[in-house]
Amino acid sequence: MKSLGIIGALLVSASVSLAPCYAGTKVKLDGSRPFTCVPTAVSECGNDGDCKRGTAESENLPQFFTVDLHDKRISAEQDKRHSTIARETRAGGNLILSGGEAQRVWSLIVNQNTGDMTGNITGDGESFAVFGVCLEL
Repeated sequence: MKSLGIIGALLVSASVSLAPCYAGTKVKLDGSRPFTCVPTAVSECGNDGDCKRGTAESENLPQFFTVDLHDKRISAEQDKRHSTIARETRAGGNLILSGGEAQRVWSLIVNQNTGDMTGNITGDGESFAVFGVCLEL
């Protein structure tokens, strides 16, 4: 399957060991300040329907990314990567963000009360599901 590129770099991470430290932590992400997300798991699926688990390490991706709703950017500054947030909505206590770049679209849902994160990246013949946690720092 293809490499994830810039968008994938923003949504996937090798920092699996950090997530248990924050699991179940009560947070309140209202989006008024930037927050940092640490993806903890990813599944990669091809157009044949086969899926496999992957990591940031296997995709050469950064360990975390920052979401800045004011600047409408998701960025991984350590790798000088970013993507523009094209759409932002709120529903049921969730921030719902989406955008697209490099012939791929992405979406990200962040629970404002728990910081739990679910994201996806979809391109021609490929799809990635990403799970993790976000914290306001």
